[in-house]
Amino acid sequence: SGHADLTKSFLMIHESCKEYGATPSQYMAFLRIYRSIYSSKKTELIKRQSHLQAGVSKLNEAKALVDELKGKAAEQSTLLRTKQAEADAALQEITVSMQNASDQKTEMEKIKYKIAEEVSKIEERKAKIDDELKEVQPLVDEAKRAVGNIKPEALSEIRSLRMPPDVIRDILEGVLRLMGIFDTSWVSMKSFLAKRGVKEDIATFEARNISHEIRQSVEELLQRNRASFDPKNAKRASTAAAPLAAWVKANVQYSHVLERIQPLEKEQAGLLENLHKTESRKNKLEDQLNSVGQKVNELKDRFQSRTTEAAKLEAEVSKAQETIEAAEKLIHQLDGEHRRWNAQVEEMTEELETLPKRAQLAAAFITYLSAAPEDRRKASLEEWMKLSGLQKFDLRHFLCSESEQLIWKSEGLPSDDLSMENALVILQINALKSLSCACPFLIDPSSRATEWLRTHLKESRLEVINQQDSN
Repeated sequence: SGHADLTKSFLMIHESCKEYGATPSQYMAFLRIYRSIYSSKKTELIKRQSHLQAGVSKLNEAKALVDELKGKAAEQSTLLRTKQAEADAALQEITVSMQNASDQKTEMEKIKYKIAEEVSKIEERKAKIDDELKEVQPLVDEAKRAVGNIKPEALSEIRSLRMPPDVIRDILEGVLRLMGIFDTSWVSMKSFLAKRGVKEDIATFEARNISHEIRQSVEELLQRNRASFDPKNAKRASTAAAPLAAWVKANVQYSHVLERIQPLEKEQAGLLENLHKTESRKNKLEDQLNSVGQKVNELKDRFQSRTTEAAKLEAEVSKAQETIEAAEKLIHQLDGEHRRWNAQVEEMTEELETLPKRAQLAAAFITYLSAAPEDRRKASLEEWMKLSGLQKFDLRHFLCSESEQLIWKSEGLPSDDLSMENALVILQINALKSLSCACPFLIDPSSRATEWLRTHLKESRLEVINQQDSN
């Protein structure tokens, strides 16, 4: 539809100029000039647009790079805070560990003092116990040795008696009772003496196993039959009876002492238990103190590592921040340029859309209006603009730049619209020599246009011919 309308408007423009003598050859020139203007302007616009788009792309890339740098800087800042927190935590752990070590050392000193006190108390109790036992212990030891020295024949002699003397019966009853045997019949006594290892059982008997009741019953026996336990009477009755009697009396006496020192032994046992617990705690503290040193060294290494990493990150973040600030400053300074370039790109896109119509009007002006007066030029252009649907069209702005017009003025061209439009037509036709059958014809009474052409086209080896010249 757009191409059909454009093609139709070519014919309508040509038809509107027929009353002024428009010819078919002019129509063909119109089409050739249009194609040339459209092609050159399109190439120029696309080149300018590409150049601007490249600039816009570079600025967009710079903005994206700054955003990427910001993201990396934010990540590094987060990592920096993490490393600083880890370093602070390691330092805090070192402080706590050192404080704990100090507390443990203080506790260690207290424990050592406590151990010394407990050892002293234990030694004191042991001394008291030893003092209590020093008189009776030799008696018990001597009695055990004496029992161990009893000859088997002596025991066999006692066992062979049908009815033993009272002395022997009383002594054996004391032995059996102390050893927890309450059947004190003669049969039981003979059976006891017949056991293998009976001497060893008696010699190794533990007096601590004597209960208060057993000891009391034996004491009553000793009190009641005191004569039976007399060493002389016992020895007279049997060589084996005397050691056994001494053993009974020594163990009864020893049991009394053991009962008396029982509180001391109990206290000593408690002190020993406390000493064991205290020494265990001391050993544990020593292990902890040894491990604290190793842990503190590990924490110091970690602290040093995190501090070094944090310092490196801080330098990187600082450098990145400086780069970002410089880049943002530059981007901010170029922000106006960025907006202007984007606007120009949009303008060029619009210009490319309207380029066919504007190139058509410019070609029509060059083809049909170059010899027309100003009022006809203006009227025809307005009519063609309505025909093409353009709201605005400036021939001078379309075909040349402001800087070119200033150069022409400096070269002597008058600045009025007619002179400028004629200059555009001359230069366009000159540039399209092979595409246009037209040849500019100037009526220039003041010679200003001629002088301007001499100046403007001096690089083109312009040849000036005067009709009055002889050759």
